[in-house]
Amino acid sequence: YRLASDTGMSAGIGVLQQGRVLLVDRVEGPGFVREVVRRQIPRGRTREQRDIGRELNVHTTALGKVLLAFLPERQRAELLRDLVLTRRTSKTIVSKAKLVGELAEVRRQGYAAAEEEEYAGVRSLGAPIYDSAREVRAAVALNGNMTESAWNDAPALVKLIQEAAAEISKRSRFA
Repeated sequence: YRLASDTGMSAGIGVLQQGRVLLVDRVEGPGFVREVVRRQIPRGRTREQRDIGRELNVHTTALGKVLLAFLPERQRAELLRDLVLTRRTSKTIVSKAKLVGELAEVRRQGYAAAEEEEYAGVRSLGAPIYDSAREVRAAVALNGNMTESAWNDAPALVKLIQEAAAEISKRSRFA
């Protein structure tokens, strides 16, 4: 809730389930809500594209990239072996070699980014939620239209998403 409130964008939590991301919680930012009320239409995404319980691709979302990146190496290799990299936009990663390289970068930097990979005009950042054994059990993401002014300070957003992930880990008694 704090992420959505502080940034005006949407925030969500996802878990890995059978090679897909299961969206288990989502909060729409106040900017999104104002736009819906004003125009009475969803901005860029239909209701079905936002609902909790929805499954998302692992290779096109910040949530999915985090969850893939922090899987134990053997599990990650098995999942990637069978994963079909479906193109969703012109920016979707469809090369397994490129995805593997990006996942290594996610592990190194501690967060993932996805820019117009699932939906045109939508950007997201995600960070891992750890359990008490320091294993990633979930991920939290912040997303919104690329025109959102909050994106002007991407390093601050990265810090916010990582702080939120650490707080969720702690409050969930995972860490």
